[in-house]
Amino acid sequence: MKYTYDIANEYREDLKRLNKEKFSRDRERAFLKEIEYLSMDQLQRLTDLEADISQISGMISSTEYALFWIESGHERMAGEKRPITNQSKKKRTQLWGNIEHSKYLSYEAPRELEREELQLIDDVMRELSEVERVAYISIYGKCNTYAETAEYMNVPRSTVQRYIERAKKKIDHELLYGAQLQLV
Repeated sequence: MKYTYDIANEYREDLKRLNKEKFSRDRERAFLKEIEYLSMDQLQRLTDLEADISQISGMISSTEYALFWIESGHERMAGEKRPITNQSKKKRTQLWGNIEHSKYLSYEAPRELEREELQLIDDVMRELSEVERVAYISIYGKCNTYAETAEYMNVPRSTVQRYIERAKKKIDHELLYGAQLQLV
């Protein structure tokens, strides 16, 4: 007779195997996407990989759900996720910062910034006070958490949040109205 602990271990092993399979297919898909001109066979393989990844992702999700149910003894509420405090630093932080600012970004292959772009960044950052600039660079440039930034700046966490809010408003204003002044 199997106990819950044994079943949970089997699910964990299945989850490891599924994650390895998904990882290998993700790597192959990334390799194929880097090729500029795909042959028909490569295009078919890419389509198959995306279908496989989608199916494996569903299996991973189902396995995680079953494992949660086995370990906790109750169903997870719809949309319930781990609290932000239990997530890894990588999931808590965003490389480009807040989604609101992503409207100013478009995906392009990495390149060196032009002189005008660097000048725009300097102009925008000059609008921020020293503490706002330090907080903004710490959070969005170095991907530190609010708590880490507060400790570094020797201020409460809420103060860092205020600095970031003010910095975002100033940056939005400068990008909206500063750009219009250049057109005139």
